[in-house]
Amino acid sequence: MTTCADLEKVKNLNLGGIHLNDVKDLDKLTKLRGLYLLNNQLTDVKGLEKLTQLEYLIINSNKLTDVKGLEKLTQLKSLWLSNNPDLTKAQIAELQKELPKCKIYINPTK
Repeated sequence: MTTCADLEKVKNLNLGGIHLNDVKDLDKLTKLRGLYLLNNQLTDVKGLEKLTQLEYLIINSNKLTDVKGLEKLTQLKSLWLSNNPDLTKAQIAELQKELPKCKIYINPTK
């Protein structure tokens, strides 16, 4: 049986390529520093805003239309958002303004 104490020990988690369509259940991983969500079916990031210790978030190659909530992740150092064709330049610019210390990686053509 997994306890809350067990969940608090998790520092890095790779959930890439497993066809996730939401991340709501990750909010108990409060000590998470690195989260890898590439190649899934995510359209939003609801639930991630509670992971305030995150330093690295890789969420490339999803179907994101919204990144609201990520501005609360003030410890982020690197955020990968490439290959999310429905994200706009305005959304990325606003997020960069909210997270000035974070390097945001996007498609070079965007």
